[in-house]
Amino acid sequence: MKDPKTKFNRHTVLVMFLAFFIIAMIVRLVDLQIIKGQEYYDRINDVISKNVELAGERGAIFDRNGEALAFNVKTYDAVLYYRRRSNAALNEDILKIYKLLSGNNEEVETGFGGYIAFDPIGYGEKLSTKEEIDKWLNELIEDKKAISDITSAADVFEYFKTRKFYISEDYSDEDIYRIMSVRYGMIIKGYSQLTPYILAKNIEEDTVARIEALKNDLPGLYTEERHERRYICSEAFSSITGYVRAIETEEVEDYLDQGYGLNELVGKDGLEKSYEKYLRAQSGIQIRYLEPGQAELNSMEPIRPVAGFDLMTSVDASVQQTAYDSLAKNIEKIVSERDDVINFGDTKYGAAVMVDVNNGEIIALSSYPGYDPNAFVTNDMQQIDRIMESTDLLQLNRAIQGLYPPGSAFKPLTAIAAIEEGIYAPGDLITDDGVINYDGMDFYGMEYKKYGITYGDIDLEYALAVSANVFFYKIGVATGIDMLDKWAKNFGLGEKTGIDIGGELQGRRNSRTTMKEIEPDRSWGRADTAQASIGQLYNQFTPLQIARYIAAVANGGKLYIPHIVTGVYKRDGSKVVSFESEYIDTLTSPVTLREVQKGMLAVSNETDGSAVDIFSDFPYGKVAGKTGTPETGREAEGTSSHSVFVCYAPYDKPEVAVCVIIENGVWGANAAPVAYDMLIEYFRNRDKDQNK
Repeated sequence: MKDPKTKFNRHTVLVMFLAFFIIAMIVRLVDLQIIKGQEYYDRINDVISKNVELAGERGAIFDRNGEALAFNVKTYDAVLYYRRRSNAALNEDILKIYKLLSGNNEEVETGFGGYIAFDPIGYGEKLSTKEEIDKWLNELIEDKKAISDITSAADVFEYFKTRKFYISEDYSDEDIYRIMSVRYGMIIKGYSQLTPYILAKNIEEDTVARIEALKNDLPGLYTEERHERRYICSEAFSSITGYVRAIETEEVEDYLDQGYGLNELVGKDGLEKSYEKYLRAQSGIQIRYLEPGQAELNSMEPIRPVAGFDLMTSVDASVQQTAYDSLAKNIEKIVSERDDVINFGDTKYGAAVMVDVNNGEIIALSSYPGYDPNAFVTNDMQQIDRIMESTDLLQLNRAIQGLYPPGSAFKPLTAIAAIEEGIYAPGDLITDDGVINYDGMDFYGMEYKKYGITYGDIDLEYALAVSANVFFYKIGVATGIDMLDKWAKNFGLGEKTGIDIGGELQGRRNSRTTMKEIEPDRSWGRADTAQASIGQLYNQFTPLQIARYIAAVANGGKLYIPHIVTGVYKRDGSKVVSFESEYIDTLTSPVTLREVQKGMLAVSNETDGSAVDIFSDFPYGKVAGKTGTPETGREAEGTSSHSVFVCYAPYDKPEVAVCVIIENGVWGANAAPVAYDMLIEYFRNRDKDQNK
């Protein structure tokens, strides 16, 4: 039998041990949570959990020859990561950082200067009215009583200094303004534990080196690598590439749902927008835990970034540039020839399209004037404001969004409708007396009205060559508006083309329906059909629609869906997506098309042809074309008529079709030199490639 005293002693020891252990734990917890709690809390909060974004590289955009139209350059940003600091400590850090960056000639981006200017203190250019000031203050200041006390920009400065950011009076006013600017930018950009603040973009390498050397003295300041978008020959290619820009406030929710970060740039126009899902890179991330003044505490294995896919396009960069330059040159020439009779010197805008007639590939898609998409990447607000507010509508892609009457460029379509519907037989002669009357209205031939010239008995070929209005009035009225509308639709006029960049407009065709929409109190008459026969009245087509229609005339009646991108590729050159050409058969007989083709050939080659002077020395075969001088209806008020020229080449074995439109360009032949320049550049490049 065991001794009871022994059992008691063992229990006593166990209880005493447990009591001692519990007391020790309580003492330790008191030490951790009460005595040294604040110290440990501060240390924990001083440790920076830094989610470093590993920038992925956006896909590049290349022309048909591999020349980069949009690409990326490696740059570095100065970035401030969140760290819990008192206002005094944060303000001191900000001033040190500001002086470091500005001392290296880096621009600290805050946006504050647009609202509050310094030396003298006043409202910036973004606050030019009381309504703008009140709106801005209400968005920034929750205390509405404080707003009522503000009567000047100096009051705003004082409020931010003393009540918003608590900036010490010991600083100079200039330094206070610097601190205030950055603090404002941090608020606007949502600076937080999740969102760092980009202080300066595209910093120089010596600035990167200085920041790295001083990072222990400037907690939270880091440099990060980024790939910045660049565009070559920017204005000439803006109609194709579009641009990228930061996500706007109203878009944030949608993009966040798609997995985007707030600092990502997204495609806003052109190919950048249409092919965003392919071009977009997937950013990587690395989580690092760092303590200011000490080495990295821990680092997780990074998630590597994934580059976006590259786009190969059908665009010939040199033809695109030539089109843009030629539009500028010829518009300037037309203005210089102002006579205030028919040329009022009012031309400013134009568009030029070249399409491969055999597959619908876009070789050039020019809109003049354009804009510099690099401004949106660098956030050059002066340039951006100029682009966005310009009365020249620089972002309007006139090649797919400009709507114009085709004028006499519509006459080949009138001829197609008349032949296909059995109204006109090839070879038939029609008398052109210079004038004809419909519904009590006289309709004149252009040469008759100016010089009293009539053409007499002529066939289709000659009528197209000299653009004889009366010939087309007669066959058009006999064909009727319903059939003209039918065949215009068959050739894609007044219909969206389906091109692979967004924003194209549909336009409209002459028809009874269109008249009811525009002039509901009118009924269609023969006089209306006469106007429709030469491309006037309600017709509104884009240059691309017209180029596509001419391509179908050239290739035997195939109406291709135009496209710019020919393939999507990985960085290793492997193809991700390819695009097959698609077309709609216009169901036009070869005989009909041959008759129209012969007439278009005469335009550029016969003695009386309206564009023979332009193409008489063309060295790459014969060109089939058609001029157009659509009236604006405001000529009597001092507005010039438009200039339209369409063509395809070579005549014997067509490769490309072109449409050039110069707004208020006076005469159709004034647009022909642009087409000439584009064709020369295209065939020169073609021969160069064939001789490699």
